[in-house]
Amino acid sequence: MICLDSTFLIDFFRTESAAVEKFKKIIPPGQVVTTAVNAAELIMGLYDTKGVQEKQITAAESLLSKITVLQLDLAAVMKAAEIKAGLMSKGSLVNDSDVLISAIMLLSGCSTILTRETKDFERISGIRVLTY
Repeated sequence: MICLDSTFLIDFFRTESAAVEKFKKIIPPGQVVTTAVNAAELIMGLYDTKGVQEKQITAAESLLSKITVLQLDLAAVMKAAEIKAGLMSKGSLVNDSDVLISAIMLLSGCSTILTRETKDFERISGIRVLTY
């Protein structure tokens, strides 16, 4: 199972060739997921864009409806706090969204993320990073 990060979703949504080609080459059908945090970042990013069109929102919803969206729940929040505390004890700071994404993934049995921004995820134990 591979989790699609926000950077990948945005690039794929914009039909950027590197993301589209990576999707075609390595993503096993039915084996892709994302998290509610990633979905929120995609949709909120569209609303932050000047001149957002309903067509774009509908297209993003359609894209997200085709993959499993792993939910943020209390167990994931607790796991995220544990991950963040461990990183802080080592003097390593990681974006809170990436910690939440990683916690959701790990609790769902997913250990691989496809992203363009590797720095934070590489610091989180148990997460394998793929890039494009």
